[in-house]
Order: sequence, then structure tokens, then C-alpha cells
Amino acid sequence: IIASSSVLTHMKSTYKGKVSQAITNLKAGNNSVECKREKIFMGHRDGIWEIKCTDYANNAILGTASADHTACIWDIESGQRLIQYQGHEGSVNSIRFHDKEPLVCTGSGDSSAHIWRLNLGNFRDFVSGGNLNSDEDMMNMNNNYEGSVDTGNGYVIRNSILQLRDHTGVITTADWFQDGDQIVTASWDRTVKLWDVHTGIVIQTLTGHEEDITYAATHPTQNLLVTSSKDTTFRLWDFRSSSIHSVNVFQGHSNTVTSCVFAKDKIVSGSDDRTVKVWDLKNMRSPSATVRLDSAINKLSVFNNIIAIPHDNRHIRLYDLNGNRIARLPRSNCQGHKRMVCCTAWYENDNAVCNLFSAGFDRKVIGWNIIRKKVEIERGLLMSNENISLKIEKRWEIFQPRQTSPLGGTLNALVNVPPSFKVVIERQDQSLSYDISYLPAICLDFTYPKSYPSLQAPDFTLSCCWLNKAQ
Repeated sequence: IIASSSVLTHMKSTYKGKVSQAITNLKAGNNSVECKREKIFMGHRDGIWEIKCTDYANNAILGTASADHTACIWDIESGQRLIQYQGHEGSVNSIRFHDKEPLVCTGSGDSSAHIWRLNLGNFRDFVSGGNLNSDEDMMNMNNNYEGSVDTGNGYVIRNSILQLRDHTGVITTADWFQDGDQIVTASWDRTVKLWDVHTGIVIQTLTGHEEDITYAATHPTQNLLVTSSKDTTFRLWDFRSSSIHSVNVFQGHSNTVTSCVFAKDKIVSGSDDRTVKVWDLKNMRSPSATVRLDSAINKLSVFNNIIAIPHDNRHIRLYDLNGNRIARLPRSNCQGHKRMVCCTAWYENDNAVCNLFSAGFDRKVIGWNIIRKKVEIERGLLMSNENISLKIEKRWEIFQPRQTSPLGGTLNALVNVPPSFKVVIERQDQSLSYDISYLPAICLDFTYPKSYPSLQAPDFTLSCCWLNKAQ
């Protein structure tokens, strides 16, 4: 706390400004969204570990990987199950689509990754019940599982194009890399392997994680790979140089890192320590935003600067990349999931009926329509000229100290709002007045490095939902 005195002094001088300056920069209403459940996809006989979306022949399809040893392909528009892949002998833990070719890669608890082909012939004829192009690997079947809804006819694929076997443990992720010419697999055997898709040979084995690897993701446009692990770290592997690759290790969490994904120039990580952290690729020394939640985080996803966070406690929350809360998806009237939510996935089309999908151990996929309301503020007028002054009530309050490595905690500074304080927002057709009696605290999240205090100062993130970065 003594080491934070300079931070406190800086905060007093920085955040003591005119009310008009602070409030008119609020992006009021920009984080407002409408969330509506549109579709339910059922047919799996066990929990669903991962979902992914893509376009096939200009039509939206959904892929699911399940603990029932199968992976399925669904038509998003009709809700019909098109294909069921039965080639694995264990739980299917991941599913990824090739960017350019009609190929699917799945990773499994049987320690193998399979590549198989999407062969739907004329897509719309297939969906409406037409004949499929001849393929001896497929046969007609009816989906009529006990306790689920029949979603129509589908086709079973049992044989793969290529099987990748060299891991000694469960494969948690199999993803396309290097423009689809390579496959990345991550495993509980603590290794990551790069495979040549054309030969099926291991090109390179990456080691360094001290515990099981829980997740891996590749950058959509650059040769970057991020992996997360039960050892509380995630690693960024850089293959942009053809001659040598580099790796950076990040220790921002205090428990298992369950997932980490790229969001353009950022990395978003989620953990069993109940936090989600946003990291800037240009400055990875400390997170640019931290979200503290009430339940462990599973496989999250990001699109249009919105993080969709699935929880063990059946909730799904939406936050922006600045750490601001946007919404919680509805669970009333049985709209949400009944068991743990394992994953979310965005369909990257704002005009689609369903643009967010979630799945979990209730064996169903829910398609959501997330509409972000954009309220344009032409001019903000304030009914007070008083200053907002930073008020520290007697002491800093440590709300969440961390006694485990890395040591640290969270401190909050309370703000004194003047009496009879109002904000007036004028739009083209109306004027809205808001009484403001409370502003959330300015939050200082800090971590003590191992070499503190002899060599390094504490790492800290200063966040506030009603001030912008410049302020």
C-alpha cells in the first residue's frame, strides 16, 4: 500500500477535473444490447465441448464437438443436422473449419486429430432432402435420440481423409495454421505439435508448459499461436520469422487458464480464477483490462469488440474489450442453459438471425440474436459546473487480496458526486435528463512480481468504466 502512494497522488491530480469534461466523454448507451434466443439445436447424447461457425456455399453452418464421440454439422437457417462424424473413439473436444477448403479438423480424447471433408453436394437441395453426391463413407440415418428433438435426416461419415497420431494424452485443440497447410494440436501431454497437412508428419513439437494444455488458438492473419494451460500461464508463440520462432510466457492468472483467443491486436484470456483479462499484443507486460466475475470461465469468444463469456454457473455474460459490462444473456423462463455452459462462438455476420451460439452439458446449442444499440450523442449538456473530486475514504479498501502466487489484490477509490447532479443528453428528436447519485469506484488491480520490492515495482492496471483512457 505504501508503494501505491505515487499512484494515489497521480490519480488525485489527473481525475480532478470539470464535470463537463468527464461526462461528455461517456459513451452512454453504446454498450446497450438486445439479446434474444432464436433457435435451439438438439441431437447430441452428451455434453458439447466446442462450437464453431462458417459459411459453406454462401450458407451458414455450425459445427459441434461433443463428449458423445461425435462431431456434427448443422444448417443454421433451418436448424437441420446435416452430417454426423463418427470416426473418433473418444470424446470430440474441438472442431475447426478450413478457411478456403471444405475441410474439417477435429481433436479428440482418443489422442488423435482427424481431417475430414464436407461433402454436401448442392447445399440447398441437400437441406431440402435431395440426393447427396455419391460417397461410400456416407449413409442415410434418422436422428431419434431419447430425450431430444428430432432435427431431421442427416448423413454419417465414419472415415477421415487423414489421422494425426503422435500425442500420448488427450487432444484438447486441433486448429488450422499457416494458411491451412499445417495443423496445430495441443494436448494433456503438455506438448503442442505442428503437422504437415499434406504428409501427416510432425514438423515440430513445442514444449514448455508444466501442466496439461487446455486450449490453443491461431491468429487469423498472422503466424501467431497462443496456448493456455493448467500451470496458470498462457504462451504466445511467434512463427512470423521463417528461420526461428520465439515464445513469451505470461503469468497473469492465479488458476488454470481455460481459454485464450486473439481479438485483432489483442489477446483475451479466461481462467478458473474467475477473471477475464485483455492483453495488448504491443504491450503484454500487464493486462489492459481485467473483468472479475463470480464463476469460472470456459471457452470464450470475441467479435466486434464483444467478449462472450460462458460460465460454470450456467450464465453467459457479454463484456467489451475495455472491461465494461454489456449484458447477461437471459435465463428466465427456461431461455438459457440448464447446466454448465462450455463454450460460445460468434457467427461473424451482423445481419444473421443468429449471430452468437452457446453450448454446454445440457446437450443443446442455443442460437442468440445480439443486436447492439448504437445511440449517437450529438451534444451532452450538464446542469452543474462543480468539480468531481476524488475522495479517498480514510484508507484504501482491499476487497480481493490474493494470498497465492502471484501476490496482489484490488483497491478501489470512491468518488464524491455533487448533490443534485444531472446529465442532459440531447438528440435530434428528444432531450433526456438523468440524475446521477453514484459513480462506480476507480479500480486499481495490482500484482507483486517475484523480484518485488528489491528489483521490480508492482504491476498494476487502473480501470474506470466512466472515464476514457486519455483521462
